[in-house]
Amino acid sequence: GGKQYGGGNYYGPTPDGGGYYGRNSDDDGCFEQYVMPFQRNSFNGLTVLAEDCGALEGLHQVLHILSNISKIKIECINARSKEVEDHETLDDEVYNGHFKLDIQGPFSSLPGVAMALDFMETAGDSVQLTFMYNDSARCKDEYRGCNRDNMRVTTALNQVLQGILAERAGNDVADLSPLLTGVKDYPPSPSWGFMFDLGSSFGPFLITLTFLIIFPSIVVTLVQEKAYKIRIMMRMMGLGTSAFWSITYLFWCSIFGVFTFVFLIIVNFARLHTSGYRIGMFANVDGGVQVMFFLGYMLCTVSFAFLWGTLLRSIRVAQVSSVLWIITTIILSFVFDAVGDIFNSDGVSEPMKTFLTLFPPLGCYRALTVFRSYADEIYNPDGDGSRLTWASKNSAIATILTVQWLEAGIFMAMAIY
Repeated sequence: GGKQYGGGNYYGPTPDGGGYYGRNSDDDGCFEQYVMPFQRNSFNGLTVLAEDCGALEGLHQVLHILSNISKIKIECINARSKEVEDHETLDDEVYNGHFKLDIQGPFSSLPGVAMALDFMETAGDSVQLTFMYNDSARCKDEYRGCNRDNMRVTTALNQVLQGILAERAGNDVADLSPLLTGVKDYPPSPSWGFMFDLGSSFGPFLITLTFLIIFPSIVVTLVQEKAYKIRIMMRMMGLGTSAFWSITYLFWCSIFGVFTFVFLIIVNFARLHTSGYRIGMFANVDGGVQVMFFLGYMLCTVSFAFLWGTLLRSIRVAQVSSVLWIITTIILSFVFDAVGDIFNSDGVSEPMKTFLTLFPPLGCYRALTVFRSYADEIYNPDGDGSRLTWASKNSAIATILTVQWLEAGIFMAMAIY
Protein backbone atom coordinates (compact mmCIF):
# COMPACT_ATOMS: atom_id res chain seq x y z
CA GLY A 1 0.00 0.00 0.00
CA GLY A 2 1.08 3.58 -0.66
CA LYS A 3 0.83 4.57 3.00
CA GLN A 4 3.39 2.03 4.17
CA TYR A 5 6.52 3.91 3.13
CA GLY A 6 8.84 6.47 4.66
CA GLY A 7 11.29 6.74 7.53
CA GLY A 8 13.87 4.43 6.02
CA ASN A 9 12.09 1.33 7.28
CA TYR A 10 11.68 -2.05 5.65
CA TYR A 11 8.42 -3.82 5.08
CA GLY A 12 6.98 -6.46 2.83
CA PRO A 13 4.08 -8.90 2.57
CA THR A 14 4.75 -11.69 5.00
CA PRO A 15 2.46 -14.69 4.43
CA ASP A 16 0.76 -15.86 7.60
CA GLY A 17 1.07 -19.21 5.90
CA GLY A 18 2.50 -20.55 2.71
CA GLY A 19 5.87 -21.48 1.38
CA TYR A 20 8.59 -18.94 2.06
CA TYR A 21 11.02 -19.84 -0.71
CA GLY A 22 10.40 -20.37 -4.40
CA ARG A 23 7.81 -17.78 -5.39
CA ASN A 24 7.82 -16.09 -8.75
CA SER A 25 5.14 -13.46 -9.30
CA ASP A 26 3.19 -13.31 -12.53
CA ASP A 27 1.50 -10.28 -14.05
CA ASP A 28 -1.63 -11.04 -12.06
CA GLY A 29 0.23 -11.04 -8.76
CA CYS A 30 0.21 -14.80 -8.36
CA PHE A 31 3.20 -16.63 -6.99
CA GLU A 32 4.47 -19.90 -8.36
CA GLN A 33 5.60 -22.34 -5.71
CA TYR A 34 8.33 -24.95 -6.06
CA VAL A 35 9.32 -27.58 -3.54
CA MET A 36 12.76 -26.88 -2.15
CA PRO A 37 15.20 -29.50 -0.79
CA PHE A 38 14.61 -28.45 2.82
CA GLN A 39 10.79 -28.53 2.56
CA ARG A 40 9.28 -31.85 3.58
CA ASN A 41 5.91 -31.51 1.90
CA SER A 42 4.32 -32.39 -1.39
CA PHE A 43 2.65 -29.13 -2.46
CA ASN A 44 3.68 -27.99 -5.91
CA GLY A 45 1.41 -25.48 -7.59
CA LEU A 46 0.34 -21.84 -7.57
CA THR A 47 -0.09 -19.65 -4.53
CA VAL A 48 -2.01 -16.36 -4.46
CA LEU A 49 -1.18 -13.82 -1.77
CA ALA A 50 -4.09 -11.75 -0.43
CA GLU A 51 -4.80 -9.77 2.72
CA ASP A 52 -7.93 -11.81 3.42
CA CYS A 53 -8.49 -14.93 1.33
CA GLY A 54 -11.83 -15.57 3.07
CA ALA A 55 -13.27 -12.32 1.72
CA LEU A 56 -12.47 -13.22 -1.89
CA GLU A 57 -15.36 -15.53 -2.69
CA GLY A 58 -15.27 -14.85 -6.41
CA LEU A 59 -11.55 -15.47 -6.50
CA HIS A 60 -12.00 -18.85 -4.83
CA GLN A 61 -14.38 -19.93 -7.56
CA VAL A 62 -11.99 -18.78 -10.30
CA LEU A 63 -9.07 -20.57 -8.63
CA HIS A 64 -11.14 -23.74 -8.33
CA ILE A 65 -12.01 -23.66 -12.02
CA LEU A 66 -8.39 -23.00 -13.01
CA SER A 67 -7.20 -25.80 -10.77
CA ASN A 68 -9.60 -28.29 -12.39
CA ILE A 69 -8.61 -27.22 -15.90
CA SER A 70 -4.85 -27.14 -15.36
CA LYS A 71 -4.65 -30.06 -12.90
CA ILE A 72 -2.43 -27.82 -10.77
CA LYS A 73 -3.19 -27.19 -7.14
CA ILE A 74 -3.94 -23.51 -6.51
CA GLU A 75 -4.16 -22.07 -3.03
CA CYS A 76 -4.67 -18.66 -1.46
CA ILE A 77 -2.51 -17.47 1.45
CA ASN A 78 -3.24 -14.62 3.83
CA ALA A 79 -0.43 -12.07 3.58
CA ARG A 80 0.19 -8.88 5.46
CA SER A 81 2.68 -6.01 5.44
CA LYS A 82 5.09 -5.75 8.33
CA GLU A 83 7.32 -2.81 9.18
CA VAL A 84 10.68 -3.44 10.84
CA GLU A 85 13.31 -1.06 12.15
CA ASP A 86 16.38 -1.90 10.07
CA HIS A 87 18.02 -4.36 7.70
CA GLU A 88 19.36 -6.48 10.53
CA THR A 89 15.82 -7.15 11.76
CA LEU A 90 14.82 -8.04 8.22
CA ASP A 91 17.70 -10.53 8.05
CA ASP A 92 16.41 -12.09 11.27
CA GLU A 93 12.97 -12.47 9.70
CA VAL A 94 14.49 -14.26 6.71
CA TYR A 95 16.66 -16.44 8.93
CA ASN A 96 13.76 -17.46 11.15
CA GLY A 97 11.50 -18.15 8.19
CA HIS A 98 14.11 -20.39 6.61
CA PHE A 99 14.58 -22.60 9.62
CA LYS A 100 10.85 -22.85 10.38
CA LEU A 101 10.25 -24.49 7.02
CA ASP A 102 11.54 -27.93 7.95
CA ILE A 103 8.23 -29.12 9.39
CA GLN A 104 5.37 -31.33 8.30
CA GLY A 105 2.10 -29.87 7.11
CA PRO A 106 0.61 -27.74 4.33
CA PHE A 107 2.14 -24.49 3.19
CA SER A 108 -0.58 -22.54 4.93
CA SER A 109 1.28 -23.07 8.21
CA LEU A 110 4.65 -21.78 7.03
CA PRO A 111 5.91 -18.21 7.53
CA GLY A 112 8.06 -16.32 5.08
CA VAL A 113 8.90 -13.06 3.32
CA ALA A 114 7.90 -12.61 -0.33
CA MET A 115 9.55 -9.22 -0.79
CA ALA A 116 10.89 -6.28 1.20
CA LEU A 117 11.21 -2.56 0.50
CA ASP A 118 13.60 -0.01 1.99
CA PHE A 119 12.32 3.48 1.19
CA MET A 120 15.54 5.11 2.40
CA GLU A 121 15.31 8.88 1.79
CA THR A 122 11.82 8.85 0.26
CA ALA A 123 10.04 12.07 1.20
CA GLY A 124 7.78 14.57 -0.52
CA ASP A 125 8.09 14.19 -4.28
CA SER A 126 11.38 12.30 -4.07
CA VAL A 127 11.26 8.49 -4.28
CA GLN A 128 14.31 6.40 -3.42
CA LEU A 129 13.93 2.75 -2.57
CA THR A 130 15.67 -0.60 -2.56
CA PHE A 131 13.54 -3.53 -3.66
CA MET A 132 14.36 -7.03 -2.36
CA TYR A 133 12.55 -10.20 -3.31
CA ASN A 134 12.73 -13.93 -2.74
CA ASP A 135 15.03 -15.44 -5.39
CA SER A 136 15.49 -19.06 -4.31
CA ALA A 137 13.00 -20.58 -6.74
CA ARG A 138 13.82 -23.83 -8.44
CA CYS A 139 12.89 -24.51 -12.03
CA LYS A 140 14.22 -27.44 -14.07
CA ASP A 141 17.03 -27.96 -11.53
CA GLU A 142 18.25 -24.40 -12.04
CA TYR A 143 18.06 -21.68 -9.43
CA ARG A 144 17.42 -17.96 -9.75
CA GLY A 145 14.11 -17.01 -11.10
CA CYS A 146 13.15 -19.18 -14.07
CA ASN A 147 13.60 -16.12 -16.33
CA ARG A 148 10.86 -14.20 -14.51
CA ASP A 149 13.01 -11.81 -12.48
CA ASN A 150 12.30 -8.77 -14.64
CA MET A 151 8.56 -9.47 -14.56
CA ARG A 152 8.61 -9.71 -10.76
CA VAL A 153 10.56 -6.48 -10.39
CA THR A 154 8.33 -4.60 -12.83
CA THR A 155 5.12 -5.82 -11.16
CA ALA A 156 6.29 -4.92 -7.65
CA LEU A 157 7.65 -1.50 -8.61
CA ASN A 158 4.41 -0.68 -10.42
CA GLN A 159 2.46 -1.53 -7.28
CA VAL A 160 4.70 0.66 -5.13
CA LEU A 161 4.66 3.64 -7.50
CA GLN A 162 0.91 3.37 -8.02
CA GLY A 163 0.42 3.35 -4.25
CA ILE A 164 2.56 6.47 -3.79
CA LEU A 165 0.86 8.35 -6.62
CA ALA A 166 -2.60 7.30 -5.44
CA GLU A 167 -1.88 8.71 -2.00
CA ARG A 168 -0.55 11.95 -3.46
CA ALA A 169 -3.52 12.40 -5.80
CA GLY A 170 -6.13 11.00 -3.44
CA ASN A 171 -7.21 8.43 -6.02
CA ASP A 172 -7.75 4.71 -5.89
CA VAL A 173 -4.83 2.53 -6.97
CA ALA A 174 -7.09 0.71 -9.43
CA ASP A 175 -7.62 3.95 -11.36
CA LEU A 176 -3.92 4.23 -12.27
CA SER A 177 -2.30 2.50 -15.21
CA PRO A 178 1.04 0.67 -14.78
CA LEU A 179 3.94 3.10 -15.11
CA LEU A 180 6.62 0.59 -16.09
CA THR A 181 6.49 -1.86 -18.97
CA GLY A 182 9.92 -3.41 -18.46
CA VAL A 183 13.17 -3.33 -16.52
CA LYS A 184 16.69 -3.49 -17.92
CA ASP A 185 19.69 -4.84 -16.05
CA TYR A 186 22.01 -2.18 -14.65
CA PRO A 187 24.85 -1.72 -15.09
CA PRO A 188 24.31 -2.65 -18.75
CA SER A 189 26.49 -5.15 -20.51
CA PRO A 190 29.87 -3.72 -21.57
CA SER A 191 30.74 -3.09 -25.18
CA TRP A 192 32.13 -6.60 -25.66
CA GLY A 193 28.64 -7.97 -25.09
CA PHE A 194 28.75 -10.04 -21.90
CA MET A 195 29.15 -9.43 -18.17
CA PHE A 196 31.63 -12.26 -17.53
CA ASP A 197 35.13 -10.80 -17.10
CA LEU A 198 37.56 -13.64 -17.76
CA GLY A 199 40.61 -11.56 -16.85
CA SER A 200 39.20 -10.59 -13.46
CA SER A 201 37.78 -14.03 -12.68
CA PHE A 202 41.11 -15.82 -13.10
CA GLY A 203 43.32 -12.78 -12.61
CA PRO A 204 44.39 -13.42 -8.99
CA PHE A 205 45.48 -16.98 -9.81
CA LEU A 206 47.27 -16.22 -13.07
CA ILE A 207 48.95 -12.99 -11.90
CA THR A 208 50.18 -14.52 -8.65
CA LEU A 209 51.59 -17.50 -10.55
CA THR A 210 53.27 -15.21 -13.09
CA PHE A 211 54.99 -13.12 -10.45
CA LEU A 212 56.18 -16.26 -8.63
CA ILE A 213 58.14 -17.57 -11.62
CA ILE A 214 61.10 -15.30 -10.88
CA PHE A 215 61.40 -16.61 -7.31
CA PRO A 216 63.25 -19.91 -8.11
CA SER A 217 65.70 -18.05 -10.37
CA ILE A 218 66.78 -15.76 -7.51
CA VAL A 219 67.09 -18.59 -5.01
CA VAL A 220 69.02 -20.93 -7.31
CA THR A 221 71.38 -18.16 -8.48
CA LEU A 222 72.28 -17.23 -4.91
CA VAL A 223 72.90 -20.86 -3.97
CA GLN A 224 75.03 -21.41 -7.08
CA GLU A 225 77.22 -18.44 -6.12
CA LYS A 226 77.85 -20.10 -2.78
CA ALA A 227 78.32 -23.61 -4.17
CA TYR A 228 80.82 -22.52 -6.84
CA LYS A 229 82.65 -20.12 -4.48
CA ILE A 230 81.88 -17.17 -6.75
CA ARG A 231 81.14 -14.92 -3.81
CA ILE A 232 84.47 -15.76 -2.18
CA MET A 233 86.37 -15.04 -5.40
CA MET A 234 84.70 -11.65 -5.71
CA ARG A 235 85.67 -10.82 -2.14
CA MET A 236 89.26 -11.81 -2.88
CA MET A 237 89.20 -9.33 -5.78
CA GLY A 238 88.16 -6.56 -3.38
CA LEU A 239 84.36 -6.58 -3.53
CA GLY A 240 83.01 -5.74 -0.07
CA THR A 241 80.11 -7.53 1.57
CA SER A 242 77.83 -4.49 1.57
CA ALA A 243 78.62 -3.80 -2.07
CA PHE A 244 77.89 -7.41 -3.00
CA TRP A 245 74.50 -7.44 -1.29
CA SER A 246 73.55 -4.01 -2.63
CA ILE A 247 74.49 -4.80 -6.24
CA THR A 248 72.81 -8.21 -6.18
CA TYR A 249 69.66 -6.84 -4.56
CA LEU A 250 69.41 -3.92 -6.98
CA PHE A 251 69.99 -6.24 -9.95
CA TRP A 252 67.09 -8.55 -9.08
CA CYS A 253 64.86 -5.61 -8.11
CA SER A 254 65.59 -4.07 -11.50
CA ILE A 255 64.63 -7.28 -13.31
CA PHE A 256 61.47 -7.60 -11.21
CA GLY A 257 60.71 -3.89 -11.54
CA VAL A 258 60.92 -3.85 -15.35
CA PHE A 259 58.59 -6.83 -15.52
CA THR A 260 56.16 -5.14 -13.12
CA PHE A 261 56.26 -1.84 -15.02
CA VAL A 262 55.46 -3.52 -18.33
CA PHE A 263 52.70 -5.53 -16.65
CA LEU A 264 51.03 -2.44 -15.16
CA ILE A 265 51.17 -0.63 -18.50
CA ILE A 266 49.46 -3.55 -20.21
CA VAL A 267 46.67 -4.14 -17.66
CA ASN A 268 45.85 -0.45 -17.29
CA PHE A 269 45.99 0.74 -20.90
CA ALA A 270 45.71 -2.27 -23.20
CA ARG A 271 42.30 -2.91 -24.78
CA LEU A 272 40.99 -5.25 -27.44
CA HIS A 273 40.56 -3.06 -30.50
CA THR A 274 37.55 -5.06 -31.70
CA SER A 275 35.44 -4.88 -28.54
CA GLY A 276 37.14 -2.47 -26.15
CA TYR A 277 37.57 -5.16 -23.48
CA ARG A 278 40.04 -4.53 -20.67
CA ILE A 279 40.73 -6.31 -17.38
CA GLY A 280 38.11 -4.95 -15.00
CA MET A 281 39.95 -5.71 -11.76
CA PHE A 282 42.42 -2.87 -12.47
CA ALA A 283 40.00 -0.40 -14.06
CA ASN A 284 38.60 0.84 -10.73
CA VAL A 285 41.76 0.67 -8.62
CA ASP A 286 43.77 3.86 -8.13
CA GLY A 287 47.14 3.80 -9.88
CA GLY A 288 48.96 4.80 -6.70
CA VAL A 289 47.47 1.82 -4.84
CA GLN A 290 48.60 -0.50 -7.64
CA VAL A 291 52.15 0.89 -7.71
CA MET A 292 52.61 0.72 -3.92
CA PHE A 293 51.25 -2.81 -3.78
CA PHE A 294 53.41 -4.23 -6.56
CA LEU A 295 56.46 -2.32 -5.33
CA GLY A 296 55.98 -3.75 -1.83
CA TYR A 297 55.40 -7.23 -3.21
CA MET A 298 58.55 -6.95 -5.35
CA LEU A 299 60.74 -5.96 -2.39
CA CYS A 300 59.13 -8.59 -0.17
CA THR A 301 59.61 -11.38 -2.73
CA VAL A 302 63.24 -10.49 -3.49
CA SER A 303 64.09 -10.23 0.21
CA PHE A 304 62.37 -13.54 0.94
CA ALA A 305 64.29 -15.19 -1.94
CA PHE A 306 67.56 -13.83 -0.51
CA LEU A 307 66.70 -15.32 2.88
CA TRP A 308 65.80 -18.63 1.27
CA GLY A 309 69.04 -18.69 -0.74
CA THR A 310 71.10 -17.85 2.33
CA LEU A 311 69.72 -20.79 4.30
CA LEU A 312 70.31 -23.41 1.58
CA ARG A 313 73.63 -24.81 0.35
CA SER A 314 72.59 -27.45 -2.17
CA ILE A 315 71.63 -26.41 -5.69
CA ARG A 316 69.31 -29.40 -6.11
CA VAL A 317 67.55 -28.64 -2.82
CA ALA A 318 67.17 -25.00 -3.87
CA GLN A 319 65.61 -26.00 -7.20
CA VAL A 320 63.19 -28.53 -5.75
CA SER A 321 62.17 -26.53 -2.67
CA SER A 322 61.55 -23.28 -4.54
CA VAL A 323 59.38 -25.03 -7.14
CA LEU A 324 57.47 -26.86 -4.39
CA TRP A 325 56.94 -23.51 -2.66
CA ILE A 326 55.33 -22.12 -5.80
CA ILE A 327 53.11 -25.15 -6.33
CA THR A 328 52.01 -25.33 -2.69
CA THR A 329 51.23 -21.66 -2.19
CA ILE A 330 49.45 -21.16 -5.51
CA ILE A 331 47.27 -24.23 -4.96
CA LEU A 332 46.42 -23.13 -1.40
CA SER A 333 45.60 -19.63 -2.61
CA PHE A 334 43.31 -20.94 -5.34
CA VAL A 335 41.56 -23.35 -2.95
CA PHE A 336 41.06 -20.65 -0.31
CA ASP A 337 39.53 -18.36 -2.93
CA ALA A 338 37.48 -20.89 -4.88
CA VAL A 339 36.05 -22.95 -2.01
CA GLY A 340 34.84 -20.28 0.38
CA ASP A 341 36.30 -16.92 -0.66
CA ILE A 342 38.27 -17.03 2.57
CA PHE A 343 40.21 -13.85 1.82
CA ASN A 344 37.02 -11.73 1.71
CA SER A 345 34.65 -13.77 3.86
CA ASP A 346 33.18 -12.23 7.01
CA GLY A 347 33.23 -15.72 8.53
CA VAL A 348 37.04 -15.71 8.69
CA SER A 349 38.55 -13.60 11.44
CA GLU A 350 40.89 -10.73 10.61
CA PRO A 351 43.78 -12.27 12.62
CA MET A 352 43.53 -15.42 10.48
CA LYS A 353 43.51 -13.36 7.27
CA THR A 354 46.54 -11.42 8.52
CA PHE A 355 48.32 -14.68 9.34
CA LEU A 356 47.75 -15.93 5.78
CA THR A 357 49.03 -12.59 4.47
CA LEU A 358 52.38 -13.24 6.19
CA PHE A 359 53.15 -15.68 3.37
CA PRO A 360 54.04 -13.42 0.39
CA PRO A 361 52.20 -15.40 -2.34
CA LEU A 362 49.05 -15.65 -0.21
CA GLY A 363 49.28 -11.93 0.54
CA CYS A 364 49.56 -11.18 -3.18
CA TYR A 365 46.57 -13.38 -3.95
CA ARG A 366 44.52 -11.70 -1.22
CA ALA A 367 45.33 -8.23 -2.53
CA LEU A 368 44.34 -9.23 -6.05
CA THR A 369 41.00 -10.56 -4.78
CA VAL A 370 40.44 -7.11 -3.28
CA PHE A 371 41.20 -5.58 -6.68
CA ARG A 372 38.80 -8.04 -8.27
CA SER A 373 36.00 -7.04 -5.91
CA TYR A 374 36.19 -3.53 -7.41
CA ALA A 375 35.94 -4.80 -11.00
CA ASP A 376 32.32 -3.72 -11.05
CA GLU A 377 32.01 -0.04 -10.24
CA ILE A 378 28.49 -0.49 -8.89
CA TYR A 379 28.78 -3.69 -6.85
CA ASN A 380 31.93 -3.14 -4.82
CA PRO A 381 32.74 -3.56 -1.10
CA ASP A 382 32.20 0.15 -0.41
CA GLY A 383 28.71 -0.10 -1.85
CA ASP A 384 28.68 3.42 -3.23
CA GLY A 385 29.98 3.00 -6.76
CA SER A 386 33.43 4.32 -5.82
CA ARG A 387 36.92 3.17 -6.81
CA LEU A 388 39.60 1.64 -4.60
CA THR A 389 41.68 4.60 -3.44
CA TRP A 390 43.63 5.54 -0.34
CA ALA A 391 40.42 7.01 1.09
CA SER A 392 38.36 3.83 0.57
CA LYS A 393 36.68 2.09 3.47
CA ASN A 394 38.35 -1.22 2.65
CA SER A 395 41.03 -1.88 5.30
CA ALA A 396 42.35 -5.13 3.80
CA ILE A 397 44.69 -3.43 1.34
CA ALA A 398 46.21 -1.32 4.14
CA THR A 399 46.92 -4.47 6.16
CA ILE A 400 48.49 -6.18 3.14
CA LEU A 401 50.74 -3.22 2.31
CA THR A 402 51.88 -2.92 5.93
CA VAL A 403 52.77 -6.61 6.11
CA GLN A 404 54.65 -6.55 2.81
CA TRP A 405 56.78 -3.52 3.57
CA LEU A 406 57.65 -4.76 7.06
CA GLU A 407 58.54 -8.22 5.78
CA ALA A 408 60.75 -6.77 3.04
CA GLY A 409 63.01 -5.19 5.65
CA ILE A 410 62.87 -8.10 8.10
CA PHE A 411 63.63 -10.78 5.48
CA MET A 412 66.59 -8.82 4.09
CA ALA A 413 68.01 -8.15 7.54
CA MET A 414 67.78 -11.84 8.39
CA ALA A 415 69.46 -12.77 5.08
CA ILE A 416 72.41 -10.45 5.71
CA TYR A 417 73.00 -11.34 9.33
